[in-house]
Amino acid sequence: MGLKGFFKRILPAHHVIREHKHLRILGTLLHDPNLFHINRRSASGGVAVGLFAAFTPVPAHMLFAAIFAIIFRA
Repeated sequence: MGLKGFFKRILPAHHVIREHKHLRILGTLLHDPNLFHINRRSASGGVAVGLFAAFTPVPAHMLFAAIFAIIFRA
């Protein structure tokens, strides 16, 4: 099993993310299957968005990161 298989095993399933109580306000934006593919571009973009959201002084980091991940297709 490679690194890609490791990440697929530890990441939550699509329906878990879609049904999260704080992410429901994004509605159908999270239904795009391209948001859940693991490749170099999506992984590096996701790390960049996550780090940016983590160091931004706003109270809703997870919602902020999800919105930017959708905008930047990461």
